[in-house]
Amino acid sequence: MTVPANTPVIVGVGFYQEHHDDPRASQEPIALMAQAIRNAAQDAGAQDLPRQLESISVQQGMWEYSNPGRMLADELGCHGARSTLADLGVLQLTPLFDLCNAIAAGKQHIGVVTGGEAKFRELRAKITGQPVSNTQQGEDTPAPDVHLTSADPFASPLESDAGIFLPVQYFAIIESALRHHRGWGVEEHRDKVAELYHGFSKIAAANPHAWKQEEVPAAAIRNADAKNTMLAFPYTKRHNTQWNVNQAVAIIACSAGKAAELGLDESRWIFPLAAAQSRHVVTLSQQQTLYSHAGTRIAGQRVKSLAGVGNDDISAAELYSCFPAAVQSFALDLELEGVCPLSVTGSMAFAGGPYNHSALDGAARMAEVLRDAPREERKVGLVSN
Repeated sequence: MTVPANTPVIVGVGFYQEHHDDPRASQEPIALMAQAIRNAAQDAGAQDLPRQLESISVQQGMWEYSNPGRMLADELGCHGARSTLADLGVLQLTPLFDLCNAIAAGKQHIGVVTGGEAKFRELRAKITGQPVSNTQQGEDTPAPDVHLTSADPFASPLESDAGIFLPVQYFAIIESALRHHRGWGVEEHRDKVAELYHGFSKIAAANPHAWKQEEVPAAAIRNADAKNTMLAFPYTKRHNTQWNVNQAVAIIACSAGKAAELGLDESRWIFPLAAAQSRHVVTLSQQQTLYSHAGTRIAGQRVKSLAGVGNDDISAAELYSCFPAAVQSFALDLELEGVCPLSVTGSMAFAGGPYNHSALDGAARMAEVLRDAPREERKVGLVSN
């Protein structure tokens, strides 16, 4: 294949997770990320690839490392790598987009984007009474070379004063708006949402990187009980993203020229075609339509135009799935209902929903799915965040 040398390509994706009930047997988040990067290098076919990294971008997690990219650079032996930290509120695929843009512009040749959480480790520590801790970086630690921040509002005073301040509450309201839009009765709606997530559990059961690899019956998702409490009608716990995971992911991207120079297997390259983002944030009480979002529609139309594809070309999607309303709203606005599978991971409820990097998990899993397709078939995937 002949492509310009500065064409961005994803050459390796890496996953790593731990399920130890003993919290002392589990590693802290930075160690999980380091292993995910090593796994991505192995996936690319070059175990020494981490030493070549020119940048390390990290999604902010529930940990307090001040410059995790610098810690990873020291651990992996790429001491001169530029470090980036992306705060909560920055769209989760932004660092990957930035990396690809920098490669396309000829500003760098190779980099990695990663994220990791060890909330299951903390949960087990609380349950067992065996405390664990993370590495503390000293006050003399330099700031990240790049710090991506967000000042977007999460809620308005009107909402918080009314007692609406949790994500599950907001998405439950959107869910009810979707039900009304479709003209469904309450019980019919609950059945359909449960079936949607039952289907996701089947996808997760076949996903080697899913936190829970088991098929969950629709009734066990739909109906509340002692282990599946109702969080905000119609959402039970099994509709909710699963934060309590020990999971990390890494995506290594480089220029086609660099990949060829390193002798990386061209048949395993994944080509990012296009990206589009909308960052005009409007709080829920100020939105005219709760179940549909202009920013999603515009970004969707733009990214398909840039990529030169239509819906018929899209073979799979990974739609952000913190709650069922998110998936359905994306599918509606992107016109993907009935077009293709809406998840390749099995959703954040079953595959795992680490605090601030689940969209990166989705992109990495999408790379695997596309790579496994027959070579003679041109496959296109769409990932939302």
